[in-house]
Amino acid sequence: MNFYKLPDKVNIVAPAQAREVIDIVVENGKVTHLQLQRLEPSPFVEPFLRGQQFQETPHVAARIGGSSPATGQLNFINALEKILRVSTASEIRTLRRLLILATWIETHAADIYLYQAPKLLHYDNVLAMANVPQLKPLVERGLCLKKIGQALLKMIVGQKEYPTTPCVGGFYTAPSLQELQSLKGDLDWGLDAAAETVEWVASLPLPDFKSEREFVSLWHPDEYPIFGDRLISSKGLSISADIFRTHFPIGFTNYTFNGKGNGNSYHTPSAQNRYYHVGPLARINLNPDKLTQRAAQSLAATKLTFPNSNPFVSIIARAVELVQAIEEAQTIIEHYIAPQPSRKPVEPQAGEGSSLIESPAGLLYHYCCLNQHGIVQKAQVVTPLSLNLKQMENDLRHYLPRLLTLDSHEIYRRCQQLVDSYVPGISKTTPFLSLKLNPK
Repeated sequence: MNFYKLPDKVNIVAPAQAREVIDIVVENGKVTHLQLQRLEPSPFVEPFLRGQQFQETPHVAARIGGSSPATGQLNFINALEKILRVSTASEIRTLRRLLILATWIETHAADIYLYQAPKLLHYDNVLAMANVPQLKPLVERGLCLKKIGQALLKMIVGQKEYPTTPCVGGFYTAPSLQELQSLKGDLDWGLDAAAETVEWVASLPLPDFKSEREFVSLWHPDEYPIFGDRLISSKGLSISADIFRTHFPIGFTNYTFNGKGNGNSYHTPSAQNRYYHVGPLARINLNPDKLTQRAAQSLAATKLTFPNSNPFVSIIARAVELVQAIEEAQTIIEHYIAPQPSRKPVEPQAGEGSSLIESPAGLLYHYCCLNQHGIVQKAQVVTPLSLNLKQMENDLRHYLPRLLTLDSHEIYRRCQQLVDSYVPGISKTTPFLSLKLNPK
């Protein structure tokens, strides 16, 4: 394993300008206004999907925020294949699962080590954390885990950013068994490093905060959810994934600005006053029986009780899923058979279809409508951030009152921690928080 070595000094240049992620007003010790701004660019990118030929649209979908490029691309491909009645071979489906596992490895390693852990340990960023001699090896471990995911991803899709090989019907090219086996040593090291990561994050000083919530994830009878035909929740929801829009209403309204450009009026991902929590913690809570052996052992070793409604525990859920993803990837590679051919020919036809997939951050939804020539007439994307938005706001409303005796800097930092538990790294936006305190 070639370890990353961090430079002794790095100059950091912050973004010159950005708008607030959270807008909060506190008057007489009470939260009188709280709003999270929508950040994902899907309302801007969706129009670029319309008018495109179906085989070209997955490359555009990969550029829509809220998921890794490979996850967004593959999910749109799944929606198109439902319309075009494409049935792929088991070898292609297995390779697609390996592709998503690679994104989980890369993304979870980055989220844990580069974003969540530094904030929980009271560092401004990962470089400040790495400047502490006893913590520098931990950062290097995280970077090595991230590198394993990158290497596996590149081997499957041709390049890390905006994959080129996935397509409707399969893959333009598929890796050989020998190529994938070249990562065996890295994955063996990575599995142990991921298990050590669970042990480490379980020892971090996590805030004790719990509030009622509805966890939602895909469900599969035999596998930990990445793909699945059913959607389940902690409050008894069990529906076909095809009727997602019935329970998570989505409007096709025109994108409008509200004066701050947040676009909250564009989608209504959940019914009013109903909150959903999607992502790693939801998946762990709802599917513990589908974990691999090593992942289940790592989860049990934390001594935590699950289901768990503390959003800060998401860092532990990510670490357990890191073990899960590496262990599953090892098994797939061990039994890998390259698909021959790597893709099926596909003819255009009219229809509409949708797909749900578990991206690293949570549920990702794509909808598409094609005409008889295979040209996209309508398309829509709902990201994990959209689905979590109301739950994040609700958590902040309940969490903030206990912070009001602290100074504004500490309130800022703890709000960062909470939002990062859902969307690690979002708080690197500058400025992150607009907080107005009006004392009695």
